[in-house]
Parts: sequence; structure tokens; C-alpha cells
Amino acid sequence: MTSARWRREWDVVFSVVSLLIAFGIGVVFGNIIEGIPLNANRDSVGNSLGFIRPYSVLVGVMTVVLFMAWIDLFSDKNRRCFSRPFTRMGQ
Repeated sequence: MTSARWRREWDVVFSVVSLLIAFGIGVVFGNIIEGIPLNANRDSVGNSLGFIRPYSVLVGVMTVVLFMAWIDLFSDKNRRCFSRPFTRMGQ
């Protein structure tokens, strides 16, 4: 009962969610590497958006780029068409 449109839509949803997860993991690792600001009682300072800092966003973007390079290197030809424009690894 699956149609080509249904499969294409879910492929796009799966791809976007995978990229968002990779970006989120990169932001978390960037904050761990840079350090989370704490006060004297060792409580985090600021709100949730305070954790989105330039270094952590850069680590998030680099995680997405590495994720897409991995897709380009280790997947079949049908999946490479999505990652190739972003990684520029092959012709």
C-alpha cells in the first residue's frame, strides 16, 4: 500500500530529523567541551537558549558535515545524491 509519494515524504522526514539530531548532539558536545557556566553553588546560570553559543553551534555544524560525509562515503548510490552537494567529496 505504499506509494512513491509516501516513501519520498518519509525519506525527507527521516533525513531532516537525522540532521537535527546530529546538530543537537554537536551542540551538546560543544557545550561540554567549552564548559557550562555555573555560579558559586554549581547551578547552571542562564536559560535554555544561553547554551546556544557560537562555539557550540560551530561544533554542531561540523557534526552535521561529518555525518553527511559519512553518508556519502558509506552508503549506496541512491543515498549519495542527497549528501553530495553538501560534502563535495565526489564527482
